[in-house]
Amino acid sequence: GSNMIKHVDENAFKNLINIRSLTLQDNEIEEFNKDIFRNLSVLNNLYLSYNKIKIVKNNLFIHLKNLLKLSLSDNQIY
Repeated sequence: GSNMIKHVDENAFKNLINIRSLTLQDNEIEEFNKDIFRNLSVLNNLYLSYNKIKIVKNNLFIHLKNLLKLSLSDNQIY
């Protein structure tokens, strides 16, 4: 279900260094700070579908060295 999240603080995941899956789909998120995923080096799955993401900043996912699945479907990326 939708949580209607519009903004995610750049430090929201700072202490979640061992998280392997993150689901933020079905919200109202438009963009992310470029360093928001910096501490998530073990993350395998990132689900961002069904948001209002318009722009994916350069190097946004650069720290996600173990990322296997990235879902960005049904956003407003152009």
